[in-house]
Amino acid sequence: MNTSKKILSLFVSVAFSVAGYCSGYLDGNGDGVDDYWWTVTPDYHNSTSYIPGCGYEYEGGYTYTAATAGKYMLQGKKTAGWVSFFTRTLAQNQSHEWIYCDTACSQYYQFRMVRVTTIDDFDDIELYDDQNSLIQTVNDSDTIDVVVAPDSQTQMIVCDSSGSQINGSLLRWKVVTPSSSIAYFTGSYINYASIIALGGPGQYLICVGIGDSFSICFTVNLFKVELEEVSFLGGNYPITRQSDSTVMSSSQWLDLNHDGDVLDSSEHGYPVAYKKGATPTLSAIIKATSSVAGKTIKVRGIGIGFVIDETTASVSGSTITLNPTMANGAFDSSSVRSYSNGSYIITWGVKIGSSSWYNVGKSRNTLYLTYDTPPTIKFENAYGGGFTELYDTALAYACGYANGQSSASSVISNVNSGVASDVGYNAYASPYLITTNPIVAYDDTDGIVCLDGAFLVKGLLASVGISSEVKFIFGGTGTSNRSMFQYSSSTSNLATFYVIKPATDSTPANPHFTYHAAVQYGSTLYDPSYGTSYTSLGLSEVANGGCSEQHSGSLPSPSWNSVDKCTHAP
Repeated sequence: MNTSKKILSLFVSVAFSVAGYCSGYLDGNGDGVDDYWWTVTPDYHNSTSYIPGCGYEYEGGYTYTAATAGKYMLQGKKTAGWVSFFTRTLAQNQSHEWIYCDTACSQYYQFRMVRVTTIDDFDDIELYDDQNSLIQTVNDSDTIDVVVAPDSQTQMIVCDSSGSQINGSLLRWKVVTPSSSIAYFTGSYINYASIIALGGPGQYLICVGIGDSFSICFTVNLFKVELEEVSFLGGNYPITRQSDSTVMSSSQWLDLNHDGDVLDSSEHGYPVAYKKGATPTLSAIIKATSSVAGKTIKVRGIGIGFVIDETTASVSGSTITLNPTMANGAFDSSSVRSYSNGSYIITWGVKIGSSSWYNVGKSRNTLYLTYDTPPTIKFENAYGGGFTELYDTALAYACGYANGQSSASSVISNVNSGVASDVGYNAYASPYLITTNPIVAYDDTDGIVCLDGAFLVKGLLASVGISSEVKFIFGGTGTSNRSMFQYSSSTSNLATFYVIKPATDSTPANPHFTYHAAVQYGSTLYDPSYGTSYTSLGLSEVANGGCSEQHSGSLPSPSWNSVDKCTHAP
């Protein structure tokens, strides 16, 4: 008889298989139980007379070392279902040799040792959040305050004295609701969402045990707490909604029914604007579904680039108020940003008394970070009209075009290209000039003239804190002289220059113009009509008499010599 033995330990965490020996696995059946099982190979006993798995006329053994003190049971299985043979009580690290292939078990092919759980093994209950992070440990007879958020997945897991999770198939939970009704659950864990569904917010008694014997009981005060309102203050720029002139300066997130969105009646999610690198101040209102009066409650918020450190809130009945609090940290200081479609998210949490932190909701706002502080006058038109409103549409376009750009020149270049792409250029548009805010150019399907395009770009740049100047380009002997010439047989067809340019939108190629307009920043001219930038437009033909390309912030009156004609004129 082959008497060789293989020493096995629970500390082995991978399978092994050696010819002539058994193959074994830690927690081989995958049930989370502290056990060891093996399948015996046919040639283990070097015998030709055997039942596969174990020779019935032979015996063999393994030495098992208990990783955890407790009662252990030997079990065997044929094809389905485990059969128990006998138990032994072992101290931690105590070894015991199991003799399994005798008359009683010769027909079984798989074997395992299982630590038998009793209520004496129960030590505490650990609470884990939905990220599987430990948030609280509860002992027998404790009383805890717990917040159940809309997305709460907090789980209660029973552990033994070594901190190991106890086999869930053995556990039974007893829950006594605020109205004294009783519900039972089985399994490895339960969560607060399941509990609060039984009787709403209130005080619950929760016990866990085996069968009808409950080892740990504790009291839970369940509060359902949800985010309702968030205001961005301290350095934010008041934004005006272009569609109805509503000024959106506070209460930028309002979720009255606490469903996590702001799509319902009387709710709103307003955009927010700050200078890049600004440190915001915020306030918040959080509502509980029952009174939390007398409780010490702290609130915190985690945003992109900053946090609202835990701050003691004001409490009145079921209303929890975070008074205006300066953030720890700041918005991105490197570039203009557009967090469009409510993509700037702050996760809010509360802590009641000595409880753990619980998430109570997320505010989701559209956020714009400007290059610098916008001036008082944002938009102007060709008639001298000035507009002080910081429009939501202007921020959406300007920050959207310039998203991620860090220098003024790159911001201007992107805004210029964006306008050229989104707004049609029509040198012969009618009516000729916009008489209101140039932002309405986005609604013009016929295209706009160059001057309106220049004022549109200037206003968008001002909305993100960049000052620029509209420049007139024309042919003349100086900035105060605009010399005209005739470019066809009709004396009504006059221009100050002829330029080689491709056809663009509704404007023909190689036009004759009385003037052109662009936006100047530094020494560079940005031209939204053609989506280009330059220091000189490059006029191909001007009037006689020493005329050349001129740039001026104002447009001088024209002069014309009737004999001065373009070489293209008949």
